[in-house]
Amino acid sequence: MKRKFVLRLGLLGLIVALALAGVRLYLLSHQPQYQEVLYGGSQWFNTATLIFWPGALYLSVMQNEEPLKVTVVVWGIAVLTNPILYGFIGWVFWRVAKAFDPSLAKS
Repeated sequence: MKRKFVLRLGLLGLIVALALAGVRLYLLSHQPQYQEVLYGGSQWFNTATLIFWPGALYLSVMQNEEPLKVTVVVWGIAVLTNPILYGFIGWVFWRVAKAFDPSLAKS
């Protein structure tokens, strides 16, 4: 039960990271239309991205046009850190739930 819970949260983290990465790439490829969303005064999209995809912080490393190898490595790290973080959060939730309900330890 614990393993499934942690793996499901990790999978959720991967799905969230891939979805937000796809949205961000779409917005960047159509930048004149979505410039207000990406660089506007409220910064709501960037805030939501950092809340649900903390690994996106690695994307701030890329300031200019970077070689393809650097781009792939940075985006890979940004996407793959999310399942690890979500899995860790799932493990912490499991430990806390087990502390409050000892019957979970048997499953």
